[in-house]
Amino acid sequence: MKAIILAGGRGSKFFPYDEKWQKACIPIGNKPNLLRIIDQLKKIDINDITVVTDYKSKQVEFCLRNESKIKTVKTTSETLNQTLFEMSNNNDTIIYYGDVYASDSDVKQLINSFKDKGSVMLLEKNETNSFNFGDYICAQADDKVNRFYGHPRDHYVNARACGIYALEAKLLPYIKTCPETFFDVPVGGMPPEGFFLEQCLNVAIKDGHNINAHYVEETFVDMDLPWDIMFANEKYCIDVVGNLKNSDIHKSVTISDNARINGHLVIGENSVIGDNVIFEGNCIVGKNTVIDNGAIIGVNSVIGDDSVINNYCKISNNTVIGHNNKIGFTAEFSGVTFDGVAMVHHSQLYGVIGKSTDIAAGCQAGIVRFDDLQNPNKVNGRYYTNRFSNGVFIGDFTRTGIGNIFLPGVKIGSNCAIGPGIIVQKDINKDQLVTIKQNLTFKDWGFNKYGW
Repeated sequence: MKAIILAGGRGSKFFPYDEKWQKACIPIGNKPNLLRIIDQLKKIDINDITVVTDYKSKQVEFCLRNESKIKTVKTTSETLNQTLFEMSNNNDTIIYYGDVYASDSDVKQLINSFKDKGSVMLLEKNETNSFNFGDYICAQADDKVNRFYGHPRDHYVNARACGIYALEAKLLPYIKTCPETFFDVPVGGMPPEGFFLEQCLNVAIKDGHNINAHYVEETFVDMDLPWDIMFANEKYCIDVVGNLKNSDIHKSVTISDNARINGHLVIGENSVIGDNVIFEGNCIVGKNTVIDNGAIIGVNSVIGDDSVINNYCKISNNTVIGHNNKIGFTAEFSGVTFDGVAMVHHSQLYGVIGKSTDIAAGCQAGIVRFDDLQNPNKVNGRYYTNRFSNGVFIGDFTRTGIGNIFLPGVKIGSNCAIGPGIIVQKDINKDQLVTIKQNLTFKDWGFNKYGW
């Protein structure tokens, strides 16, 4: 069986990470999602893998620099259907969208179902109301898919498509003749032009072909919006770190007798765990990393290589800290940092912090509600709400200022500089310098005014 991973989408709703990132290369547990998917496929003996690229193809190629057996093919959205058909070479093929997170268990079960029943796709039911059907391509399905709908009303469907399809070779000609639009939408649905695999499969279903349904047993994440980075990394922390059964600590690691460890640890070579450090649960720590002087590490966290985490800072549960980070002096963070982030001096943030971004002293994530509800977050003119959308989303290579307060859901583009004392109330586009203008009032003052 062949595998084709799609790693070419631009991510129009992914600001502030759309300019610097190919979504398939976003780190999950400090590893590009593309490489995580490749590892996942290799575990189930799928080794004939092609990665299809378009937007930021050079970033994808760099990501694959150590994967000599992985083929890459660059295409465009206009020729994607032809490329997929040619790459399958009339073989049974798994088509896997590179910006989704699914567990090893679900993917393995999907392939086992293909072996038993033939063509099958991964679907997720909305049993906990964790997403809106209207935001996705969905399906009306039981054991088999009866029909796909694009961004439907709830009563038309019972599950959303998860972007992983194991298809028999006989279905692949339907991809070649893709109509370049999505026909099955609500009245006035206004689908964009482009390649939709599900529309190809709709035609196959109408022609009498079966596509079996396999429903995810664990939570699935489609990284479509910036806060989905937090969701996918949380799932990694729960699925992988949370299921550690034993510790695996390199022999070169030093651990202070004064450290308190309440879980299983995986620690890379030459790392140091110093005095008064507290691990509240399982944790994966990279190589050449120093965690020292009272740092508190939450349950099921990940800390990358070459980082310094110290001086009574707090890393929250299910948080991923990137490589070459410096977090210290009572800073508190929950969410995901990319590589090269610095955060010290009483900062307290929740969200996603981009590559090589500096968080200045006293930066805080604010809140504007008093009823514990989630704030709607506006993306491309539409409002979205979920439990991560209250985060702060800061792009790559940006500098914050002393005492910045970020209101829930604000997004700040890459290559920005924000002056001290600013309350960031709305999104800031890339390449912006933002300063505050003060209105000062001066009056005479002295001992006589004071009332001496």
